[in-house]
Amino acid sequence: MAKISEKDLKDIVVMRKFGVLVDVDPQRMRQEDGVICVTCADGDQMPDVFQQQVKFALEAGFKPRPHQLSLNGGALLIPEESPLNKELREDATLLAHIRGGIKLKGIRTIVLYIHAPCGAAGLAGLTFKESIDLLIKAKDRIKKEILDVRVACFCHVDREHGTGHKKRTYFVDEERWETLKRKGAVVTEKR
Repeated sequence: MAKISEKDLKDIVVMRKFGVLVDVDPQRMRQEDGVICVTCADGDQMPDVFQQQVKFALEAGFKPRPHQLSLNGGALLIPEESPLNKELREDATLLAHIRGGIKLKGIRTIVLYIHAPCGAAGLAGLTFKESIDLLIKAKDRIKKEILDVRVACFCHVDREHGTGHKKRTYFVDEERWETLKRKGAVVTEKR
């Protein structure tokens, strides 16, 4: 099981402080028709991620309809330049299944998840900041290639490494992330 690094924990605290990772407001989520969830398949995190998504729908007054798409790395697979796509082009697979979910279920809201720690991100040598950057790029790609959809980004953090304690899901504010990057407050390593 992957363990979250001290550096990533510090980056998470900084991102909370600057409003990049914010508490989820289920009332702001457009999920009346359900959501297509693109998540990592990590069995230590998936049950909590799924339960949180159901809880968000119920709190907003909607019937939960999470249409789950899960592969190792989740949304990190979608950007074309993702290092998780070196062996297999799973980005095309996920995009095809997102389109399929739209056709099959009539769902036009897509929620993209990353999580920390993530074994797939770790195997690719990604830091938490690089994962956030790829998450935003995943959203940008979906918005560019699939018209008339809403896309929201989330991050699930497990500070206690699979014990069930101290797990939290955050909304990722991409505008604040980009602002911090422009100001030089956030530096992601170039590959």
